[in-house]
Amino acid sequence: LFTFTRCKKLNVDQIISFVRSCPRLTELALISCPTIEYQLECVVDVLPYQLTSFDVHKDHILNGSCDEDIQITSPPDLNVFIRKVQHRCPNLRHLDLDFGSSISVECLDNLLLIIPQLCSIHLQSATIGWVEVSNILRSCSSLGSISIVSRSLVEEQ
Repeated sequence: LFTFTRCKKLNVDQIISFVRSCPRLTELALISCPTIEYQLECVVDVLPYQLTSFDVHKDHILNGSCDEDIQITSPPDLNVFIRKVQHRCPNLRHLDLDFGSSISVECLDNLLLIIPQLCSIHLQSATIGWVEVSNILRSCSSLGSISIVSRSLVEEQ
């Protein structure tokens, strides 16, 4: 396991270089790395085949905010990211995308179709409602841990 935490001074090329130098890496965490959120695809392009855990999240305590509605001005295209993760990391079992970007219902459906072997999934997205939670539970038979932060779960009637 290698974890980058609050790597504001590291750029994406440095992280890519590190990942390439660790071909046996099975777990990678990028915690509160603001430059990475917008360049996830570049990092995914070099992930090792045997990666089983990928964690990209904001530590809201470290960042001084506990607000679930942190808005990113230009959120990354998670649909492309999900397709690339599936292609690069077919053994992925744990995925954490808790960084304040909205994951579309279409992207979530793609995630469940492409990576049904997930054992744990942690998401933050205002678009996820109870229907999507039900789909996750139905689609991922290996799921042992689920964490979803979404205002829609509280506001839905």
